[in-house]
Amino acid sequence: LIIDQLDADHEQIHVINRAKIIDDARNLARAGKLSYEIALGVTSYLNNEVEYIPWTAALNGMSYINRMLKRTPSYGYFKSYMRKLIDPLYNRVGFKSKPQDQPLDIFLRKLAVNWACSLGNDDCIEKAQGVFRDWMLTVNPDEEGVNPIEVDMKNTAYCQAIENGDDDEWDFAWRSE
Repeated sequence: LIIDQLDADHEQIHVINRAKIIDDARNLARAGKLSYEIALGVTSYLNNEVEYIPWTAALNGMSYINRMLKRTPSYGYFKSYMRKLIDPLYNRVGFKSKPQDQPLDIFLRKLAVNWACSLGNDDCIEKAQGVFRDWMLTVNPDEEGVNPIEVDMKNTAYCQAIENGDDDEWDFAWRSE
């Protein structure tokens, strides 16, 4: 019934309670007291969620599942499910910050970008590599310079540029930070 309510109109449940429901379902599943089918069902409404707190509860829980499934044949199914959740969020919040962003908007964007890139979202990877490439073209890493990559995107941009780049990106990152 809770899943039905979340799917029908999640805003009828307070934002903190939504996060608690997700977190409780994940913990109960991890302890073997609830099926993962139900625990994942609790997250099915997330395509409509715009608040940071439920998203962070969901993604913290998904990190455990991600680690457990990463090297199994089932990982493709999990990745597909996560892309269906993350891609709409990533498309909604975008890669770059906006002047009207509040702190929780920034935190949500950081989560969305990190997950979207790690799940292989081409637009996210391209933008992460792009900001890193722009930095490489504008700064001499042997001199003290300003890093133009947004502070909240540095981790993702660095990791994606190195993972998807070549020796140039690695050497630049090694000399720069």
